[in-house]
Amino acid sequence: MPAVFESPERGAADAEVARLRVPPNSVEAEQSVLGGLLLDNLAWDRAADLLNEADFYRYEHRLIFAAVGALIGASKPADVITVFEHLQTLGKAQDCGGLA
Repeated sequence: MPAVFESPERGAADAEVARLRVPPNSVEAEQSVLGGLLLDNLAWDRAADLLNEADFYRYEHRLIFAAVGALIGASKPADVITVFEHLQTLGKAQDCGGLA
């Protein structure tokens, strides 16, 4: 059975392909959107028409976006404390870094 050897060029090419598979993302943009929603819950209607959880690259941001939507959908205010408490009830608060 012939041995398969990888050349150094192939390893570099594989690393480049893996890097290109990461979708474009901006943590700062995601934070800005979430922060804006926490400051102005009325913006949810506009944001929810354009965005969904899958649009966020970071898992933590997906959880926060879903929590904001759940709270607003239940006619409750969405702010730092209420979102944290909602995530706590789901057992996901520490997945988002806790209350920082």
